[in-house]
Amino acid sequence: MEIVAVFGVVLAVAVLLSSLAHRSVMSLPLLFLVAGVVLGNGGFGLISVGHDGDLVRHVAEVALFVVLFSDGMRVLAEQPRHAWGPPVRALLIGMPVTAALITLAVWGLTDLSLVTSALVGIVLSPTDPVLVSGLLRRDEVPAALRQTLNVESGINDGLALPGVLVLIAVLGASPTPGPWTLVLELLGGVALGVGGALVLGLLIRLPGLVIRPEWQPLAPIALAATLYGTGHLLHLNQFLAAFVGAMTLAALAPDLCSAFGPFGEQTSEMVKFFALLVFGALLEPAMVTTLTLGAFVVVAVTLFLARPAGLLLSLLGTRLPVDQRLVAAWFGPKGLASVLYGLFVLRAGIPRAQEVFALVALVVVVSVVLHTSTDVLVARRLRAQEPDEADVSSGTRDR
Repeated sequence: MEIVAVFGVVLAVAVLLSSLAHRSVMSLPLLFLVAGVVLGNGGFGLISVGHDGDLVRHVAEVALFVVLFSDGMRVLAEQPRHAWGPPVRALLIGMPVTAALITLAVWGLTDLSLVTSALVGIVLSPTDPVLVSGLLRRDEVPAALRQTLNVESGINDGLALPGVLVLIAVLGASPTPGPWTLVLELLGGVALGVGGALVLGLLIRLPGLVIRPEWQPLAPIALAATLYGTGHLLHLNQFLAAFVGAMTLAALAPDLCSAFGPFGEQTSEMVKFFALLVFGALLEPAMVTTLTLGAFVVVAVTLFLARPAGLLLSLLGTRLPVDQRLVAAWFGPKGLASVLYGLFVLRAGIPRAQEVFALVALVVVVSVVLHTSTDVLVARRLRAQEPDEADVSSGTRDR
């Protein structure tokens, strides 16, 4: 219960500082991460979190699911439906290029094997919807850019999971899953999300069934709980199910999504902050001592070269203005998805798993510091008016 008490105190401090943080470079997510580090395993030890326990894995998993479900509600509700080109290109081109560049950096700068380096590359390739949401909720962010970052961060977590599982199996930690098994997990997650939302959408249209206004926010919660539990029971990708299911429900029942909106945003903020506190408590100074100088260079390559190069390449020829492309290239924070997959690696017991997790954790910590401290600056730079649909449809010239 110590961690709950600490979370309550830090949350109260964050609430009191929320207005200051909104108009300055102060980072509330960073506040929770620092509190976890200071009070956790590497600090005063008030919060005890074990690497081999289930707390961190469950917290990271639930946080990802909740944030993906909440963000999926807004994809169709707030964004232009025709602007799907950039996020699809970011997923199909930007993410593989980013993973490949990180793989080459790890392989060339450390003594890890090529397969292990590829595992690190895939673990660090997704962007984190939990941290991206801090920028997306600012009014200054144009709709097209919000669409790109929201969809990319919402889907790439689930797409990275099969690669992580395959490489862990190749390294000998578990039986190699067949390709059809992985495909079924992905497609099954999508089908589960769409099917669950369709069933709920049909039920609320049955004659004689009317949802009272005060009960409307509970309908999406019921869907989320069903998707999460069913995904686990059937071994389907519950992250894709969350995002796709929320998008489908938003298209079928916008009134339910509007009613769920305030609660969903507050809930996702709560789980995000709690997850960062737990992750911070997990970190110890001894992790850094296991890393070589090349590993620190990998951190810089991951954040300043691999992600920007992958995104800028994927967005060539799109209608996004150059300044928005640069923002998308920079704002690709690494967070709970990478932590969760890093824990998979740690628990799988592959060779040098501790070193892999330490490298992943270092990248995440530096990313949290940099990206949560620059979202206000990025938003101010985008303060110019969002282009209207006519501008988007006619194309915007690169400046």
